[in-house]
Amino acid sequence: MTELFDNRYQFVKDLGRGGFGKVFLAIENRSDALVAIKQLNSQDKSKQDGIIHEMRMISKFNHPHIVNYKHHFIQDELLYIVMEYCPLGSLRNIQKKEAIVSEFVWKWMDQLTETLELIHSYKVVHHDIKPDNILFTENRTLKISDFGVANKDIGTIAYMSPESFYVGLETVNDARVDVYALGVTLLELLTRSNPFA
Repeated sequence: MTELFDNRYQFVKDLGRGGFGKVFLAIENRSDALVAIKQLNSQDKSKQDGIIHEMRMISKFNHPHIVNYKHHFIQDELLYIVMEYCPLGSLRNIQKKEAIVSEFVWKWMDQLTETLELIHSYKVVHHDIKPDNILFTENRTLKISDFGVANKDIGTIAYMSPESFYVGLETVNDARVDVYALGVTLLELLTRSNPFA
């Protein structure tokens, strides 16, 4: 393991990467706890400030089905977000490893809809609900993660609502785009295939 981020953390391994950055597994030296650290690619200060604002808002929820965001810091002009580590990985990973029984599908959908209802009541629209952004703790507690594009007119194409593609239609603050994405996720869980992939 190597020292990382002014000796506060020790790098363990890469967990994944995407269009907005990459995620590491690290050990917090002070507590020996495992944490996930997301590094954002963009050095744009306004984008970083927007993400920090969303993280602070989400952290206030302290909700059992939302990933706990611990804090953030800037190093070499890049933004790093320190988050709760969910060792079972994403719903996408679980889909690949095992056949998911319908009992769990409906239980998870119930938890997701209730959590999204709370998020939406605070005027936050996730904009990227999909199996990759639904994580699980060691005891299989479901957590919504990755609010990096919340309230932005962007998302993952296979989960975006049709109106999101029309110029002139305002969907940035429309919570129904999350409901649509959750519906696509439900179809994917039940049929083991994304209808728009």
